[in-house]
Amino acid sequence: MNVPRYPTGIRPRHRATCKSLAGGRCTCRPAWEASIGSGRTAKVRRTFASQAAAKSWRADALTKLNRGELTAAQSRKIREAAIELIDGMRAGTVRTRSGDVDRYGHLFSGNEEEAAALVDAYLDRIAARREPLA
Repeated sequence: MNVPRYPTGIRPRHRATCKSLAGGRCTCRPAWEASIGSGRTAKVRRTFASQAAAKSWRADALTKLNRGELTAAQSRKIREAAIELIDGMRAGTVRTRSGDVDRYGHLFSGNEEEAAALVDAYLDRIAARREPLA
């Protein structure tokens, strides 16, 4: 079987329904993923509609990486994300899928400390099992 060669750091991302995923001929218009990485940073990836756009972004990103201007996003701990979520729910900046703001108000009407304690206790139980969280 002839395996196509793509530029370094560029690969097609086929749709879930594409027959190429099962070894057949491509039946979709794939998006293109460009990625860069080094020993200093985690891999940075972006997806584009065309191969040319992916190549262009990768070239620019490599230049920025070599200058020290580009870094991978820092991953958050689950505890930090939970605190951010609860704070956003209190402030009304976290909305439901329907766009409602005050849908979570009943969870925190005077129970903020209890909710925070429950989240902390849950995360402590997970940490005690020594399982990776993220």
